[in-house]
Amino acid sequence: MSLVFETDKNVDLLADTAVARTKELMAESDKLRDRREKANRKRVARLFKDPKAIEATITLTDEVMRISSVKSSSRIFRRAAKKASIVGFGPINGVGLHFIGVLSRVLPAPVVAAVHQRVRALSKDLILASEIEKLSKHLLKRSKKGIALNINVFGRSGTRRS
Repeated sequence: MSLVFETDKNVDLLADTAVARTKELMAESDKLRDRREKANRKRVARLFKDPKAIEATITLTDEVMRISSVKSSSRIFRRAAKKASIVGFGPINGVGLHFIGVLSRVLPAPVVAAVHQRVRALSKDLILASEIEKLSKHLLKRSKKGIALNINVFGRSGTRRS
């Protein structure tokens, strides 16, 4: 036997209004995005289509980027690179990760340095610096474009990010 609960019609109407307004706001914000921002959104959305890509990304950001030993970092990177797929990372990054994963056996230091640079470049618009000067500059730039931001503060002990 299934129970059917009636809902408050006013709440139902409010929910429909909220959903419609959210769709409007999302459409408006899409118009304000530049080519690079659209590419970033597409790249992040692609990651979520592949669980192995998510795992590889977490390994890159939480392990490879945080370990100071080049030898350990390159070994962990190789493990992450094996999980990289074209579905999750796209053709260039997917093939590139596999290639430099192999290359890291011979040239670990340059590969780890390149991985650090690439991860920073790809996350530049996704993870903001928490230093007042850098954050203020970013907020001012967005404000001039008429873009409001929703900033979630997160991080770990010893790291400062917004």
